[in-house]
Amino acid sequence: MAAGLSSRFAPLSYEKPKALVTVKGEVLIERQIKQLINAGITEIYIVVGYMMEKFLYLADKFGVKIIHNPEYSKRNNNFSIWLARENLGNTYICSSDNYFTENVFTAYVYQSYYALKRITGQSSERGAVLDENGRIIKTYSNAKDTYVLYGHVYWNKDFSHEFIKKLSLVYDEEETKRVLWERIFDRFLAELPPLYAKIYDEDIIYEFDTLKDLKSFDPSCQENNSSEIMRNICSVLKCCERDLDNFEVLKQGQTNDNFTFMLSGKKYVYRHSSAFTRKIVNRKREFEIQHLVSVNGFDSVFLYMDDSSGWKISIYKEHKNLDFTNDLELDIAVNILRRLHSLRVNINWEFNLRTEILKLHNLLHGKNAEYSNVHAELGESVKIWRTHATEYGFYSLSLYRE
Repeated sequence: MAAGLSSRFAPLSYEKPKALVTVKGEVLIERQIKQLINAGITEIYIVVGYMMEKFLYLADKFGVKIIHNPEYSKRNNNFSIWLARENLGNTYICSSDNYFTENVFTAYVYQSYYALKRITGQSSERGAVLDENGRIIKTYSNAKDTYVLYGHVYWNKDFSHEFIKKLSLVYDEEETKRVLWERIFDRFLAELPPLYAKIYDEDIIYEFDTLKDLKSFDPSCQENNSSEIMRNICSVLKCCERDLDNFEVLKQGQTNDNFTFMLSGKKYVYRHSSAFTRKIVNRKREFEIQHLVSVNGFDSVFLYMDDSSGWKISIYKEHKNLDFTNDLELDIAVNILRRLHSLRVNINWEFNLRTEILKLHNLLHGKNAEYSNVHAELGESVKIWRTHATEYGFYSLSLYRE
């Protein structure tokens, strides 16, 4: 399974899927594929979604088959399993971001199992309760000092058949869209064939949820991850990649991706503009306005913006949204706008609202829509805007100074 966004793995996941990150000299998913092939397993399917085009080379290199998951931004990984249902039998189901220090695969397996690993302390992984025969009889969240579900699973034909039957019963439920396949397993555990625990030593299976996890396992990743974003940061702040830490994703917007990071005890924010944003925003015009508000004291945290692609670095500052019910805050905001619009500057361009809405609509809903899956929520809003633009008409806004 390699369809997900891996948003917690920012900033590297903005440039490539986590499965394609190089760890100790090997691409994560390539290492797993080679381990499967070395175990005599050659019928391999990869379910892809996010940046799917970056995985296509694997079909030529290893002879694997590609399954496209177009709903990767809307549904959790149970949909990847659903898409592969015709290929499930005696099957390993693997997460593409696992790293196995030794080959965990064998050509012959005689019972269905889930890999388990013991953790110390609090964990975000799911714990497992076993009966006297090692069968998993319950799983639970936020496990602590126990065995957790960690790594690959093996389903025999009976389990695969029964699980798909259960998944089909709840497939259309709204809740199913959001959950991992393990939660569906929990729901029907008593009715499914047995799934046993296979316990591995702590140093056999690794999973990298964040860049910090990866760096702790492979320190060379601090300088050798071929990240343009990292190079951008280092060029502006005059530092080395190893000096950067505490990467945290900010709430995802509908167009740009943002994350914070620390350097020498100071917090910064990086704005990464998506390919979608570059289709709808005039970056040179935005740069002109950004420069205007910065040099005139309206933006004290701005450090740098690229006027071509739109990436930007600023000092991070805690903020609160404007309270429109607070007269004092409204007065401050209006005075700022008044000062901004009274500047003696030369700006002369037009923003035609109807044209921009129609352009957005074509990107999201047109004949050759490119981003309908990624920006589904925005797409619904644009449908409404387009209706209003067509029925009632919108005027263009000309901004100029005489």
